[in-house]
Amino acid sequence: MISFVRRHLNYANVAVTAALVFAMSGGAFALGGGTNAAKNTGTSTSATHGGPVATAAKKSKAKSKSTRGPAGPRGKQGPAGPEGKVGATGPQGSEGKVGATGPQGSEGKEGKEGKQGEPGLTGYTKYLPAGETETGYFMLHESNTAAGKHVISAISFNIPLELEEGVYIPAVTIAVGGAPTSECPGTVQEPTAEEGYLCLYESKAANLGGEGYVKAEVFATKQTLAATATGTELWVLSEAEGEVWSSGTWAVTAP
Repeated sequence: MISFVRRHLNYANVAVTAALVFAMSGGAFALGGGTNAAKNTGTSTSATHGGPVATAAKKSKAKSKSTRGPAGPRGKQGPAGPEGKVGATGPQGSEGKVGATGPQGSEGKEGKEGKQGEPGLTGYTKYLPAGETETGYFMLHESNTAAGKHVISAISFNIPLELEEGVYIPAVTIAVGGAPTSECPGTVQEPTAEEGYLCLYESKAANLGGEGYVKAEVFATKQTLAATATGTELWVLSEAEGEVWSSGTWAVTAP
């Protein structure tokens, strides 16, 4: 028994036991001062009521008897945080199925009638209309001919003129470098003719007799510088032996 007490006897056990005895005695004496000191002053020391040992005992006793209180009220919601960074774009999804065809809408109201358009040009006409012009290219060439020989070619109108039989239109030739006339005010590059005239604009000429003009003749009647409803024959006369050449553009305007 004594050995058991000695094994468990230490400073802490002694201190706690002394504190309990002091507390039950009502503070009759103080540590280090004795009973008389307590009686003479009529007050208790810090060791009797407020010392470390008593405080530790009270805290131990209070702790053993404490219970968890009820939960407090829910706090207010805090402010929203800053917006986060935009995430990376995800992969493209697969194409959706084609939706069903919707019902056919009602027919709209008929619109107002538009203005009548200008008459268009036809791709074919029997005769060249009065005042209209058609153009083309002509050439007479002989590489080796005798002097004073005729070289003949022809001009055909793509669209014939509306002329009565035996009626001809005059033809005017503008020689190389020649000035335009009132009947033929155009050029080789832009041939034109006044109404009721055939105009020939010569661009090249060599070894031509007379004045060097291209002469338009109607073979059947031998009328010089004239054209029928469908065209004309061109005659030139060589001035000397050798090459003969005459070429250019033409224009005719229907009367």
